[in-house]
Amino acid sequence: MRRLIPLLCVVVLTGCGVSAGVAAIESHTELAAASAPAAEVPAGDAPDDEPAAGLDLESADATDELELDAAELDRLSARFPPVDIVSDPPSSQQPRTVAVVGDSLTLASQRDISDALEAIGLDVVAVDGVVSRRMARSSTGIPSGVRAIEAISSNAAPELWVIALGTNDVGAGATATEFSDDMSRVLAALPADAAVIWVDLFIRDREAAIVRANGLIRAGLVGRPGLAAVVDWHAHGFESGVITGDGIHLTPAGQRLFAATIADAIGSVFAD
Repeated sequence: MRRLIPLLCVVVLTGCGVSAGVAAIESHTELAAASAPAAEVPAGDAPDDEPAAGLDLESADATDELELDAAELDRLSARFPPVDIVSDPPSSQQPRTVAVVGDSLTLASQRDISDALEAIGLDVVAVDGVVSRRMARSSTGIPSGVRAIEAISSNAAPELWVIALGTNDVGAGATATEFSDDMSRVLAALPADAAVIWVDLFIRDREAAIVRANGLIRAGLVGRPGLAAVVDWHAHGFESGVITGDGIHLTPAGQRLFAATIADAIGSVFAD
């Protein structure tokens, strides 16, 4: 298995901060937050059940807010590697089956995702995307990611799970602790030893929250028994022709790139 560890540190707003991706756990915990289109997200939804214990963010940050001021953003902004392997058990094997759970980005890219994953030899069990979906909080007509995982698991046992969630949690105003707790509940719904690849987040007008969210996603995967990696979708958000005018959703070209980015990441993670 080949670990990808390019340490490419770039300016996000005003400067370059801590190195990311393959940094120590403290760096993963230091970067934290969430993201989403506020117009899509119904407020006040309760979790499906009692939240699992999340990361202790208070030890890393003096505030539980997702937004950062300019100085903090300058300190923490960094370029993650294209594929950030945060848990890499030596026994990890090339998966044969895969399920994808996401929100409106996944829904829009559903056919492209299926085609891209089948092209690299995977049996696609499900590509389940729903508009306004949050990680662990359901509302009328919008089942959470946890519920989607439970439904898929009742009929199949994918060896690899691709999770593309978190955008709507930020848009709903989740705090860092709430984001962490709900992410923990998503992971608890998965088999402990299943391989997990999480697609990180992009919202053009919520850069500070996204910087923290993407770090928190990486921190939340540290220590899993099975392979865990994060795909740097955020890096593509500023590319021309990828994101629509709302700064979140995907153009047709963006849908194809979203699918290809996931497939390329899987191929990289499980390369000999």
